[in-house]
Amino acid sequence: MFVKGRMSKVSRWKVKNIVLLILVILCYITAVRKYYELQENYQSVSVRLQGEAVTKEQVEMIPQTEELPEITAYEMEEHRTIMDTRYEKSKDITKYLTYGNMAQILPLQICRGNYVYEEDYEGCILDKGTAYELFGSLDIIGQSIIMEETDSDSSQLYGEQIAGTKQQEYYIRGILDTSYPIVMIQSREEKTTFHYLQLDYGNSSRGREYAEQLVMTYSLGSSFIIVDQNLIVRLLGNLLFLPWLIGGTAVIWKVIHLSLLMRKVIPCICAIMGIVITAKEFAFFPLQYVPTKWSDFNSARRIIDAIHNHIEEFRYLSPTIREVMFKDNIIMLLFTVMIILILMPLTNKLDNYIIKPKR
Repeated sequence: MFVKGRMSKVSRWKVKNIVLLILVILCYITAVRKYYELQENYQSVSVRLQGEAVTKEQVEMIPQTEELPEITAYEMEEHRTIMDTRYEKSKDITKYLTYGNMAQILPLQICRGNYVYEEDYEGCILDKGTAYELFGSLDIIGQSIIMEETDSDSSQLYGEQIAGTKQQEYYIRGILDTSYPIVMIQSREEKTTFHYLQLDYGNSSRGREYAEQLVMTYSLGSSFIIVDQNLIVRLLGNLLFLPWLIGGTAVIWKVIHLSLLMRKVIPCICAIMGIVITAKEFAFFPLQYVPTKWSDFNSARRIIDAIHNHIEEFRYLSPTIREVMFKDNIIMLLFTVMIILILMPLTNKLDNYIIKPKR
């Protein structure tokens, strides 16, 4: 009876630890997927001009090079009304006026159709929520909507230009997989102004530095905020390396501490391989933040202040849909890694079971 009760207790202990281990694995897979999602959708540097805006004509003058293959400019106009031409239903939306690759602006998937290419001034894309509300379906590629727009050339009185309005028809080219009320169109006027720029510097860790140089060189604005989203995502990869570093180090220490190196080689090898592989895949620290001399405390202080300023800029950035989704994804990644780090000590007994010394 005593033996049976003890075996039952041991069995429950094994099941509990196996369940915990499965939860850790599932959380880690979720974190990795979220990281790759961020890496895919946030590869550029965001520039927000706070003072004078930049015109489409100025953006066109910036040469595209190997370092800067793509520039996308856009402007947001909230509380704009669109109406479908079939049922005459209307909806209040946020208008995105763009110049360049629309896919760079919002990290959203197209569920129907395609993005509007750069010289298509009659096309637009809608979100699926607006599509359902106006048309009751997503199969509306080729249908049209009407949007009221400002027409600065519509009238003139006593030599002063008076801004009027006009109704412009756009044909739906694609549907975005989101419920945010959005309509996106390409800018047709050379004098259109933009406060938002997305600069694609590839996988460079110096995107922020290059963006500052570009803004100053081409006089794109006197006041601006730069957020290197690509760099932030790469730094977040260290979170995925951390559990392997902690867990692997703990396994190796136990094997060596208990003098089981000859009998427990496999767990030790797996731990080392896990640390090496995840370090190669996820660990990252930009060289420009490494002090040239460890004795140069002023240099270290400047680097800390620079990182702090970047964080503060990102924190107080008034949110666009892009930034809201970016912050939500970061919070989700941080939350998942925190769960992993909390559950890992609880699986310690399972490690003891695997690396238990023989009596």
